[in-house]
Amino acid sequence: MTNLYSPHTGEHIRADVPADWMGRADSAAPAYDPQTQACFWRDDRWEIIALISSDDRVPEAIEALQALLALDAAGLAPAFAAWANSPERTFAERAFIDRARTWRRDNPVLIAGAADMGITPEQLDQLFIAGAAIQL
Repeated sequence: MTNLYSPHTGEHIRADVPADWMGRADSAAPAYDPQTQACFWRDDRWEIIALISSDDRVPEAIEALQALLALDAAGLAPAFAAWANSPERTFAERAFIDRARTWRRDNPVLIAGAADMGITPEQLDQLFIAGAAIQL
């Protein structure tokens, strides 16, 4: 069956015979490569997440320009611009946007801003990995 998942984690389970404890999704999981991706049942839909290999550890920090270029490459520049230009930004958020030369992955302003833009922690990790790969 292709619609099985763990009710605790949401992770897709590949099994021919379902166990009683397994959750059953309304639709079959999409095709994905279990070597490089994971598939989760979340909010009544399947979500595929890229796995991070040991060679692709999330950097602790990247330069602001690398981060902005990674956001642009991921198609998230408009979301960032909307967030950055919102009149509701706090002083700390404006200082981060305008002055930070380095973006630290553990920065609370960055984490909150990403959440405001709908960026998941996994996506933020991938953006940091992609940003670190950009040579300036």
